[in-house]
Amino acid sequence: IVTAIGDALNYAHAEGILHRDIKPSNIMLRENGTAVLMDFGISKIQDARTITGTGAVGTIQYMAPEQIISSKDVDHRADIYALGCVLYQMLTGETPFSGGAAQVMFAQIQQPAPDPRNKQADIPDSLAGAILKALEKDPEDRFNSAKAFMDKLHYNS
Repeated sequence: IVTAIGDALNYAHAEGILHRDIKPSNIMLRENGTAVLMDFGISKIQDARTITGTGAVGTIQYMAPEQIISSKDVDHRADIYALGCVLYQMLTGETPFSGGAAQVMFAQIQQPAPDPRNKQADIPDSLAGAILKALEKDPEDRFNSAKAFMDKLHYNS
């Protein structure tokens, strides 16, 4: 599932499109089990100049810190962060941060991502490391592409 969504993001990003709302309810499975990324309703064309506001756009449990602070300033690495949140949830049954909206916003911006092995001890170190890299607060410290994230997952599987 994550590989298919990573491939979809890699394609969208190559075309200059940011999804900005990666979350489980926007991932659908076809009858054959193939995952499909849905709902590009709040997507953004990279570097597009718009007149819209700068407020947070997306679903708070999956939003990168920079997306919460100023949604107009995000790049493709915000989608990588969100995909890291989805993978974290797939493996642990919980999103990285929980609580009310204000608590989650604060945690997304200020707190380091919790190690998924604290919730699910049998997650391999390499997989946990890839998730934690995707969930870095500073976009410069994340994977530079969805492909790099997927490559890391495949290399360690």
